[in-house]
Amino acid sequence: MNIIIDTLNATTKFMLTEKIGYDETGIWVGAYGSIINEHVDIATTPYFILLHRLHLLDYIDTLGTGRAYFVFRFPNLSSVANIYVLPFSRLVWICLVICAILCVIATYFILKFEDKIIKNSQKNSISDIALMTFSAICQMGSEIEAKLFSSRIFYFFLYITFVFVYTSYTANIVALLQTPTKSIQTLEDLYNSKLKLGVEDNLYNRYYMPRTTDPIRLKIYREKIAPPNSPPNFVDLKTGVALLRNSSYAYFAEGGSLYTEMERTFFEGEKCNLNEIEYLEIIDPYQALKKNSPFREIMKTNLPKLREFGIQKVEVNRMITKRPQCVVASGSQFESVSLESVRGAILLLPFGALMATILFAGEMLRSLTIKRKIYNANPKITIDQ
Repeated sequence: MNIIIDTLNATTKFMLTEKIGYDETGIWVGAYGSIINEHVDIATTPYFILLHRLHLLDYIDTLGTGRAYFVFRFPNLSSVANIYVLPFSRLVWICLVICAILCVIATYFILKFEDKIIKNSQKNSISDIALMTFSAICQMGSEIEAKLFSSRIFYFFLYITFVFVYTSYTANIVALLQTPTKSIQTLEDLYNSKLKLGVEDNLYNRYYMPRTTDPIRLKIYREKIAPPNSPPNFVDLKTGVALLRNSSYAYFAEGGSLYTEMERTFFEGEKCNLNEIEYLEIIDPYQALKKNSPFREIMKTNLPKLREFGIQKVEVNRMITKRPQCVVASGSQFESVSLESVRGAILLLPFGALMATILFAGEMLRSLTIKRKIYNANPKITIDQ
């Protein structure tokens, strides 16, 4: 704008306003009021185009992007899926189950054969053999000991086979713990995600956010930004960027100021896996004049020249910060493991305790039933006997 003013050989006097000046009461105030009431000649603040302003303002041209986005870091894969079933495909899991069943059957017949050849050999039930096979899969020891040389060869290759399976599985788990999910790409994905949403606290966000007619945008605003019976999630820029950095959070703000704050506060590794989704259904803001202003033709001539000569691009690149680039090599940064990441493993403990409790109750019931039958057959025998 200073370049255009220089072409007019004019003296500048800037007038600052605290408000944009939305027409809520029928009286134009703020920046809009300054232009409409002819207190100023040229607006340096660009305006969004709205129908109810067209009869009052002439929109000349756009000088740069004024896009605002929901910016967030892609959440870890563990937040949307159970990573403990992802290392192998479904076919591999099926093959492993079949292999384990075949190993149990083969081990059962091998030990039965040992019982016939070697006297006083250890008697093993089918549950003992199944536990031994599971111990081989998890690379644990077993109390079952093979006596014959042929049986020991089978045990040896059984453990060797599952060493490679175990190594492949654990290596994939480590990689998956550091893998972000790319599942959030649209506003509907954002609405269905577990991310908390926040919006930069300024006048045009408060004005435009609730005025959308798109169903998914209305759901986002009414349920995640301004839910009923709670204050709306409008926060200042520094607070929003801090929440974006330290938690599962999506923050809506103008890209230039948001990315400037991120460049100032984020570590290099924290700039990776960023994504942005547009929310407002508007085009870039335009420079405006009062309707039929004498500066209209001058502005219409000079604003396109700034773009044609490359001046606009140079100034925009100098003043508006772009999205930070990830310069950290994949896998070279430290990733902490949260409780959410190991949720699938932790759930195994109560599940196993529940199964053990049910089986224990069944065993106790069976034991009491047997003792009751013995007591009924011979009442003189006590329950302890």
